[in-house]
Amino acid sequence: MSKKPAHFSGVLKPASRARYMIWRLMGGKRPIDLNLSIGTRLRLRPLATTDYDVAWQIYWRGDYESPRPLKDVRRVVDLGANVGYSCLYWCQRFPECRVTAFEPHPVHVNIMKGNLAQNAFLDRVDLVTAAAGSSQRHSYLTDARTSSTVTDQVADFEIRVVDIFGEQDLAGPIDILKIDIEGGEYELLSDPRFEILNVRTLVLEWHSTAEHSNGKAWCLQRLQALGYQTHIGNEDPPLAGLIWAFR
Repeated sequence: MSKKPAHFSGVLKPASRARYMIWRLMGGKRPIDLNLSIGTRLRLRPLATTDYDVAWQIYWRGDYESPRPLKDVRRVVDLGANVGYSCLYWCQRFPECRVTAFEPHPVHVNIMKGNLAQNAFLDRVDLVTAAAGSSQRHSYLTDARTSSTVTDQVADFEIRVVDIFGEQDLAGPIDILKIDIEGGEYELLSDPRFEILNVRTLVLEWHSTAEHSNGKAWCLQRLQALGYQTHIGNEDPPLAGLIWAFR
């Protein structure tokens, strides 16, 4: 296994590394296009957004590097795809996979399309411009960057929520199910229909919320009760962290 670079700049190709360093020195006030050493192309918005943070988590910290070997990955479902960096990761890491991506934030959806297009992955990602839930309804989304949450109260964006167990049918084998929906994971995991999903590998970001102050313990207990073997992934304590689950 190759040694992890000391800094995010180490995952970039040399020309991009130089431009990135200048961008950081200048305060990162404008968008920048970067080429990763693995061949993926990213557009980062200014540092005032969370694009860099998400790219850092995925491509430097390795949030989606599975603790177990994953083979024959052909179907990935990505709930909470943000600006598409996770979709780029799945497509590059597993060349034969197709991705179904759910993302309700209209700005993020447009940016995701651009990121997919410049990597020639548009034809491998089926984009659902809605939030993932356990019932179909109209709702609202707060505009809080990577922490945007679905709420019943009037907020920044009016969105639709789809029933992932019904209209957006997830029947059939799912090789990787990724859930990062800022507290919405409890609605999905609490639904009895979650048990019948045919998921081989699950990577879940838990969040501490007012209703689930110890979200990590709740999610671990629920997944283990459903027959998953769990593994703790990268964490941002005390508010969030990753759980890998296998069965």
